[in-house]
Amino acid sequence: MKKRLIDIDENSGIKNYYVKQNDGTFGILQECDTDGHVKVNKELRKMNTSKKNEDRLLGSIPMIIIEKWNTELGKGQNCLDKEHRAFFKMKINSPEFAAFKLTKGKI
Repeated sequence: MKKRLIDIDENSGIKNYYVKQNDGTFGILQECDTDGHVKVNKELRKMNTSKKNEDRLLGSIPMIIIEKWNTELGKGQNCLDKEHRAFFKMKINSPEFAAFKLTKGKI
């Protein structure tokens, strides 16, 4: 597999690559380093001391993760829509994405 950088979104940090597979097919690959996002979330988690019934920030999720979830739902779907609330909760409450939650317990 060969990949060539074709675009970097400076705001999100998302890098787009043209990828040529060994079998001759090609595609677009997106990558994003979320380490900085996770570090900021750790600090926000420490400051998040509000009570359950108060307005509070529940999570901070990189756009590349939201895009991935939208892709899993299918073309034209948005995981942030009310109709996909159960899907969103399942994802954000899973151990795989715990670093993006700013509260303890389930959302």
